[in-house]
Amino acid sequence: MNEGDIRNVISVETSSGHVIKARYLSISGFELDNELCLELHRLFLFHSKDRVNTSAYILNQAIETFFVFINKYNEKQPNKLKVDSLSKVHSEAFRAYIRYCQKNKINLEIPSKLKAAIIDFSEKTKLIPIPSLPNVTAFKSKNKPTEPLNKICYDDLTQALKSEVDRLYEKINFIEKVNKAEPYTLAEAHSEIFPPMTKERIFAWYEMILSGEVSTRLNIQTLSIKLKDCIDTELSELMEQRDPKILDKFRAIYERDKTLINTSQTTLHLKKQQGFGLSNWNFDVLRGLKTLIANGYPMQKTLDEIDAKYSADSCIAIGECEDIIQLLILRISRSQKKYKHPQIDNWDAFLGMYFPSMIDSAAIYLMLALQTGWNKETILAIDPNNYEHVLTGALNENQSIIFSEKHRSQDSNLPYGNSKEFIAPSNKDDRYSIYNIIQLAKNIVAPLERYSFDYIPMHHQEDNLNPLFICLRYWADWVSKGGRHTSISQNKAFQTAIKHFINKHEIKEHGTQISAIGDLTSRIRITWMQIKRKNLPLTVVRLVQGHNSKNTTDQYYDNSGIAKQDRKNRLRIEQEEIVTLLRNKKFKGIVGTKNDENLNTNIGLKIFHIPGQRGALWGCSNQYDPTWLEAENEISNGEKCYSIQNCIFCKQIRLFEDSVPYLMERLLHIRDLTNETLESHSILNDEKLIIESILDNWNDDDHIKYSARYQRKNAPLLPRNLNDLKVIFEDDDA
Repeated sequence: MNEGDIRNVISVETSSGHVIKARYLSISGFELDNELCLELHRLFLFHSKDRVNTSAYILNQAIETFFVFINKYNEKQPNKLKVDSLSKVHSEAFRAYIRYCQKNKINLEIPSKLKAAIIDFSEKTKLIPIPSLPNVTAFKSKNKPTEPLNKICYDDLTQALKSEVDRLYEKINFIEKVNKAEPYTLAEAHSEIFPPMTKERIFAWYEMILSGEVSTRLNIQTLSIKLKDCIDTELSELMEQRDPKILDKFRAIYERDKTLINTSQTTLHLKKQQGFGLSNWNFDVLRGLKTLIANGYPMQKTLDEIDAKYSADSCIAIGECEDIIQLLILRISRSQKKYKHPQIDNWDAFLGMYFPSMIDSAAIYLMLALQTGWNKETILAIDPNNYEHVLTGALNENQSIIFSEKHRSQDSNLPYGNSKEFIAPSNKDDRYSIYNIIQLAKNIVAPLERYSFDYIPMHHQEDNLNPLFICLRYWADWVSKGGRHTSISQNKAFQTAIKHFINKHEIKEHGTQISAIGDLTSRIRITWMQIKRKNLPLTVVRLVQGHNSKNTTDQYYDNSGIAKQDRKNRLRIEQEEIVTLLRNKKFKGIVGTKNDENLNTNIGLKIFHIPGQRGALWGCSNQYDPTWLEAENEISNGEKCYSIQNCIFCKQIRLFEDSVPYLMERLLHIRDLTNETLESHSILNDEKLIIESILDNWNDDDHIKYSARYQRKNAPLLPRNLNDLKVIFEDDDA
């Protein structure tokens, strides 16, 4: 884009499809004839086109604040030191800009964004030298680290989510029953609401008069009212004959037939005023829902039609109902509390029995967050049609690898739009596993998935609304506030859904219910890492989290007070062990040992290879000089060491790339051995810490992934008792 074109451009379209106006152009004194102003405008257009709208908004504000600042800054500088172009924005001037932002309580994300944009512009365009600008982070006050959920809160959340998932599995079966049910017709509904006047009902009424349970008296007028709509031929004829002895004839019929007709149930209904009229119509829920679906409600009606015919105020009396849908709405939405349908609280709850609700979507999201440890963006980006990794086929048929992508730059050297892949293992046999939760979600959203959205929120596109998390919005908001359904990948819907989930299950921490949504959603990932870190090496946790460095995982994403204390405890344990070894003169390492030149040893490298296995186990640089604890008591001078179970504690061990799968399997064996008994396993724990440290510091992620696959595919690689290998290796050397 040449200079003439730039002067005529006043907005930019971001990568998210939003058009952002260059707001700074309206600032007094911001003239494109000025070199600095023109370069800032070019910077905004260049940088924002490859970013999302939020990035462009921040840069817009950054240019505004920087322009105001630089004018004040230049007033105090001699002409030669004035900043009149981007190439003259130096460290001292930018540091003064940061202090200006702090003084005026401007968020430091603004100067941070401007710095990133200037560096990106200089590197990509080569129009200005790459500047050396100060680190904005150094000026920021340290935020309180995010703490994981405490154990009680985590256990309560887990239990609540399992109960929700169990409910959703039951809902799938319920949906199938609804689909097989028969819908009501309006005529059938009327016949249930106003049942015919039978001989049984008239006899029950008469018996209540005889017992004094009602104040009504039997006379020609009251009896005539009952017989008027009676469907019994004999009784209706009494009414037609207008016989003055009608009362005596009725009593005679009653005495004759009273033993033949059971009036107990009818009497019970009459006493409780139940069973008759709209308020007492407790229709079958399955048939009621099927009636809505069969009549195209709600998704096949227009919003105008819903507003006019199917709102809460459309009908207030049964005589106004033109169709069965209006009758159902009237029954649920207009009944007094004491006449509520026993299975239905309100119209939203009724629809939520069949269609996906906001709480359904919240439960699915939170369970996926709890199982994967991924952040919000990554979970909401799961593709319901493509979520199994290509490596799934290489694993056990009951195991799956689930993947998703985070669609923003993860490295300063990568294009901003590059996506990063996240993976997580899943067991198909576990009903709460990631794989099965995604399958469950697909079934839950099925009733809505084929319908287009009534309304696309501002700054969103339909592709941004993930169909895996679609849900029905609340009935009262359909027409006025955003349509019938949405997806919780839209932030407002997300906030509402999570809030209602928290309120429903009363999720509490330290005895107080969580009120801020971020107090739950932003802490699940940290909690996941804290729990997984107890059983998995840091390298494995880092791979699942998609971090480039294990330090990112260990220090930044788990920088809670609990994690810091855990690292301090681990360091203290190591220090105490070193001091103990030094005091006992058994420390091997930095201090080292002096070689005995008179010792007749063979220092050739020994490679241990298990028969039948492709790769070598590991090597020993000197079998005659083992350094593991108590080696001098168990291995005689001049004798070779074959104590394989102690190799990991010996400085003579030599590890190769082929050793990694064996170390991974040994780690699994150690966990099994320590879980089989409650006794203390200090040696096994020490071995576990050493192996985890080796794997954590193995600087080849691709090989770690390859080794994990190799171990799973070729297990078992090792006997559970490594001492069993001693005979094999001794025989090899015999």
